[in-house]
Amino acid sequence: MTVEDIALQFTPGIGVKGAVHLLECFGSAERIFAAAEEELTLRAELRPDLARQIVRRAGFSSAEKELKYCRKHGIIPIASTDPEYPP
Repeated sequence: MTVEDIALQFTPGIGVKGAVHLLECFGSAERIFAAAEEELTLRAELRPDLARQIVRRAGFSSAEKELKYCRKHGIIPIASTDPEYPP
């Protein structure tokens, strides 16, 4: 799991359904955060305010804290897109 996977969940306004939709459109959290605002609004049909949240990486600070906590406590986070994720 990458910091981008976690940041997607911490991005204001992007819920579980929104995250699934974005992953279907872009293939990975890394590609979502690499996309330009216009691409997010056109390709994924996001509202401009949500696209700006992604471009500004609004969830990254919280995601980095979460990842640090996991590492400190020996927790291995698994994203639904990881091969290790249970069926």
